[in-house]
Amino acid sequence: MTGNNPLKIVHFLLLGHSKDHIITVTEHFKPDAVVLFTSANLALENAEFIQELELKGLNVYEQVILSPFSEGAIESMTETILATHKKYAVKGSTIMMGLTGGTNLMVASMALAALQKGSLAHYCVNDDSGTILKIDTLQRLSSSLNHQVFEDELARRG
Repeated sequence: MTGNNPLKIVHFLLLGHSKDHIITVTEHFKPDAVVLFTSANLALENAEFIQELELKGLNVYEQVILSPFSEGAIESMTETILATHKKYAVKGSTIMMGLTGGTNLMVASMALAALQKGSLAHYCVNDDSGTILKIDTLQRLSSSLNHQVFEDELARRG
């Protein structure tokens, strides 16, 4: 995996057992780089796929491990995604967040991060059509969100 030089468009994508949406999204958007989020039990399974992406010229910044099967998963995964966002959100860059792949809790966490950061989001329809739905609702709602309360509540852990 390659370094973290500032680029313009970085996609955050969820990687579970299904991989077709990654190909569809990267061919459609042609991002400068991607950050892949997966669970620990799939990291090894996904290694060969990630190498294939890199051999095709896709800049994979890193594979971030999430823990979707633990108590407090939503909070911890959202915090991890937000920390990763901070790492790659440099002036002039755009981070787009994919809401396809992984577990339902991983998708919920990515959506919460998109809401908090006002990021563009998308969903890849899983029907061989190659349809990608733009999800701009989270970006629009973000401006009405009290971001400090969001962070405080996220850290509180019920």
